[in-house]
Amino acid sequence: MHFYIIISSLLLIVLHSHISSIEAAKTSKDDRKKKHKTKDPKNLSNICGTEYPLSPQALKFAEKVYDMSGSGALRRSSSAQHQALCWMVLSDGLQLNSSDKLLLERYALVTLYAASNGSTGDSWIIKENWLSKTSHCKWYGVKCYSNGRTKSLNLNFNGLSGVCPKEIGLALGELKSLYLHSNELQGKIPTSIFSLKKLKYLQLHANNFEGTLPDLSNVTNLRELYVYGNNLSGSIPKSISKLRNLEVLDLYSNNFSGFVNDKTFDGLNKLKEVYLDDTNFTGKISKNSAICKNNLEYFTSDCRGGMNAEVSCACCTKCCHDKADPKCIEMKGQ
Repeated sequence: MHFYIIISSLLLIVLHSHISSIEAAKTSKDDRKKKHKTKDPKNLSNICGTEYPLSPQALKFAEKVYDMSGSGALRRSSSAQHQALCWMVLSDGLQLNSSDKLLLERYALVTLYAASNGSTGDSWIIKENWLSKTSHCKWYGVKCYSNGRTKSLNLNFNGLSGVCPKEIGLALGELKSLYLHSNELQGKIPTSIFSLKKLKYLQLHANNFEGTLPDLSNVTNLRELYVYGNNLSGSIPKSISKLRNLEVLDLYSNNFSGFVNDKTFDGLNKLKEVYLDDTNFTGKISKNSAICKNNLEYFTSDCRGGMNAEVSCACCTKCCHDKADPKCIEMKGQ
């Protein structure tokens, strides 16, 4: 009897030990799963489709893009941001490390390509190397510093349509020159462009941009601002007084309005050219104003029409009137 009791006790001990081993192994396996499971607080793992789950490295990059572009744009499959992200994590032949600063610059350029219909039909006239595995520095219109950061973007006269995405201003922090003129871009000019502190040359003229000029306080290195031939409205921002390096201001042929006077251009002592004609500006600029003392090479406004002129200008080199023939006349002796 005691023999059977002893045997039963031994069996229970062995069975309990075996069960404990199984549970320990299961716990260890679960712990390993938890350890290796990629954290995804923003729920981006399947943003490009459940059949294309992002790798841990791609997920890190997607999180940075999410912080830049926002959830709404990134999750909308038709958006340029979504298309750019998924191209980079699934198809880009140049696989950069997710911690590489250049990766976000590449993303911004791909977003511009998608937003301006670069991949649609024959929209872009020249698209050499764009969306290739080569460095973005070798893409048509892109010039870089020796460290690979984007220095200049020149895509004028290139058939761009659609919109200019905000990512251009958010990611290309070293940009000095932005030339997107003579295309068919529309919508508002991204305010982020006017946060590029190293920007010197901005040429967005001859497009279909609308809206107003944003605050200009951050682009204090700007030398040229060309926005003529758009559908821009509103007045000249007071922050224009911060642009002490500005040499050319061309607002011609827009829907701008508001009052211009002797104080409008105070402090802009480097101005050489100002174009205010074919707009809705009104006001008076006297010969004692700071801008007149600059002896500008070119200064045009809607100052033709005598007492009925929209702008009274004592130092304009050319006066214009929309309904006059010829539209503009040279002001001799100015």
